[in-house]
Amino acid sequence: MARRWHSFLFLASLTVASDLAANPNPQSFLPHFPDLNPQNTVKLLMADPSGNLFIVSSIAQTSAVVNIHVTKTDGSGNVLASFNFGGSGMDTPNAAAVDSQGNLVIAGVTHSADFPLVSPLQKSGAIFITKVDAELQNILFSTLLGGAAGISATAVALDSAGNVYVTGITGAGFTTTPGALQPSAPPPPLEGGVASGFIAEISAPGSSLIFSTYFGGSGFVCAGNALDQPCLTYPGLTGPGLLTAPPAIAVDSSGAVIISGTSNASNLPVSANAYAQQCGCTNELAAVFVAKIAPGGGQLIWGSYLPINQPPLITYSPSVTGMTLDASGNVILAGNAQQGLPVTPNAL
Repeated sequence: MARRWHSFLFLASLTVASDLAANPNPQSFLPHFPDLNPQNTVKLLMADPSGNLFIVSSIAQTSAVVNIHVTKTDGSGNVLASFNFGGSGMDTPNAAAVDSQGNLVIAGVTHSADFPLVSPLQKSGAIFITKVDAELQNILFSTLLGGAAGISATAVALDSAGNVYVTGITGAGFTTTPGALQPSAPPPPLEGGVASGFIAEISAPGSSLIFSTYFGGSGFVCAGNALDQPCLTYPGLTGPGLLTAPPAIAVDSSGAVIISGTSNASNLPVSANAYAQQCGCTNELAAVFVAKIAPGGGQLIWGSYLPINQPPLITYSPSVTGMTLDASGNVILAGNAQQGLPVTPNAL
């Protein structure tokens, strides 16, 4: 007999470190199992200022229809509310953030022609940004961005005023604003293709696109020999595929936006005082980048690669999996890297 497997989410609260010192065998490990449908796949977990939790899931309605399910619990894991939304296709939540009023902003990618829109800035595109009220009763605004399918929002952040900052991957046809840092998509290399990062800021009520810009490059170093023109990739004899993918975004107290990710483009925007102006990458091997963009999205404050000192048999590119800012605005990155990552004296 075939065995059916179900996935589920549990929430656990732990005593803080100061309590552990006084009580080395704490009794406050409290697992909770919110009543989620077995078809749900949990994607995101966020907390509001009161300590309530939002669990954002994908829920499979059919093999071709996947929508978004949100469950809100209190700090003890008791379910307070739930909300479903989506269209008649595949909708994937990739990032979420909670504002000071407890409203939830979700960003991701949709392949639904009838994705729910409320006061949209744009009615076409594959990227969605949806804001739901704190009680999970109503969509406050919901809009699309971008052009054709194959692009996605990957991270979202909010400033103190509740303005929404989103980043991700896009191609040609993405809407940009006047004075943008990169108003146009980087041109693709001969017989190759380019997918770039983007950064956009939307006002807190969703009524205006404050700025929107590309962030990417189309230069590359060929991993093959010098006879490869235009650096053909096998099999298929296609040109290089260049991808700038920022999975992390943050906003500092001044309103400057910091993004980080990986790119195999050798000509990303970098600054004169950058830690590294050269990526050490090829069309087949990406490098980490970090960039800080001025409020308004029109100027690069600083940008740098974080190249790996490549060992002879490096087999995979590094990746960024998380980013945050400390109280002074310094950038803290986490990710994966092979041997060759630059390390500081007395590092762990």
